[in-house]
Amino acid sequence: MEEPRQTPEPAGPLGQDARAVLQAARETAGAWSEALRALHGLFLAELDLARAALLRSLWLAALALGLTVATCLLLIVLAVLGLQALGLPWTASVAFCLLASALLTGLTVWRLLRTLRLARFEATRRQLARGRTATESGRPPEEPPA
Repeated sequence: MEEPRQTPEPAGPLGQDARAVLQAARETAGAWSEALRALHGLFLAELDLARAALLRSLWLAALALGLTVATCLLLIVLAVLGLQALGLPWTASVAFCLLASALLTGLTVWRLLRTLRLARFEATRRQLARGRTATESGRPPEEPPA
């Protein structure tokens, strides 16, 4: 015996449901649009602040450099005058200051190159190469000594 089939209830008005979904999608898109517009405005404001800060820092750095150069020149003049007061001739005083300045410059360059060598990340490259070869060979990477 076959049971009689029940007829399904008719669906609600499709037009109203579709309009509600469409309205929710429009509201969501509007909210996203407003959020993106606000983020865009915030990004532009941050960019303006960064530009102003960069310009101000460049001006301050130029001022500091100018004052440093003026101070160094004044110290050299005072050193030359002091050496002359001690009895050295003018050319010897200037030569002594030039030699001292050249030695200080050489020391500064040597220290700068030593510092920049650390920025090449040679130790990191060695560790990465060691780890890469260890994983390619199937064994775990070596632990650094403690």
